[in-house]
Amino acid sequence: MTNKASAPPLGGKRRRKIGAPKVRLEEVAQEAGVSAATASRVLNNPSLVTKDLRDKVLKATSKLGYVADGAARALASRRSRVLGAVVPNLSNTIFSDMIEGFQQRLEPQGYTMLLATFNYDEAAECRSVRTMIERGVDGLVLVGVTHSKELELLLKSSGIPFVQTWAPARASGHPTIGYDNATAARLLVDHLVGLGHRDIGVVAGLTQHNDRVRARIAGLRAAMRRHRIPLPADRIVQTEYRIAKVREAFRVVQRKGELPTALIANNDIVALGLLLEAQAQ
Repeated sequence: MTNKASAPPLGGKRRRKIGAPKVRLEEVAQEAGVSAATASRVLNNPSLVTKDLRDKVLKATSKLGYVADGAARALASRRSRVLGAVVPNLSNTIFSDMIEGFQQRLEPQGYTMLLATFNYDEAAECRSVRTMIERGVDGLVLVGVTHSKELELLLKSSGIPFVQTWAPARASGHPTIGYDNATAARLLVDHLVGLGHRDIGVVAGLTQHNDRVRARIAGLRAAMRRHRIPLPADRIVQTEYRIAKVREAFRVVQRKGELPTALIANNDIVALGLLLEAQAQ
């Protein structure tokens, strides 16, 4: 009885045997019909080549099962082509949307992302940033401009570039991307006053390690002073960004006495929780 040669798997590709020599860049270049330098350019700087050329080289890498030696490439270029993002959480859609948009911009440029959340814990944020720096990320995306002294020292000593999101220009001596939270809050008050409201309450997230909430509350206070409307301490209730907690915050407002004619929510999660509790009642 003769042994039959094993057929290649579906798709016409043969699996590389375990322990087989690693595919070299020169093999990819030969398969794609380009020079090794061109293949390297496609893999390291895909935005600098045409789509046809990029597709040809990537098809060859897929067919041969080529995997770049990231450690060697990083050592040679002194770049890891990895960026780190550290955000409070992903349950808040503003942060998950931000991360999705960030990833969409990175991928065409040949970069990938490390992601960590810290749940408004300064120490956890610092640990995540330290780990990312130790892993060799080329840069960082942070949220807000308020960070622990330890993290500020770490960023300064490492010299790693970073950008702070959800913060207006000139809010920090470092690069920022965002908008003026205090101005946005003042616009809300002006709108409500224009509708005739004079008894206004506020339900906002916790201010600890959250300069965005502090700025919004400061903007609300400033606008209400301008309109000569009081905002006593018992008209401000803080809550975690969880629907159940926000609904309880609505009941806390009720227990304080007569409801105000309007409630300001400092973000969409708070607004949704307030609406759900009001509808349930």
